[in-house]
Amino acid sequence: MPAMLAEDANLHLPPSQIETMLQGVVSRHLAKLERVALAAKCARGFDPERARMDDKPGVLDLRPVGRAGLYGGCTSGGSDPDGG
Repeated sequence: MPAMLAEDANLHLPPSQIETMLQGVVSRHLAKLERVALAAKCARGFDPERARMDDKPGVLDLRPVGRAGLYGGCTSGGSDPDGG
């Protein structure tokens, strides 16, 4: 059963606590991705060159995020940055 928040709960966390929580989430996700990659590499017919080519579109999609920051394309009006 999830913990319930009191109505007057302080929802502001110190940066150190946020960083610790984020590191835990990232570490667990990375471990999951490593297990998925290992399973794929062990599959019959695994082609390393094709796997490299399949990874490139995802990396290219993240370059604008790295340049502008996660919310770099967002507008203050709350509209969809992609125009949708």
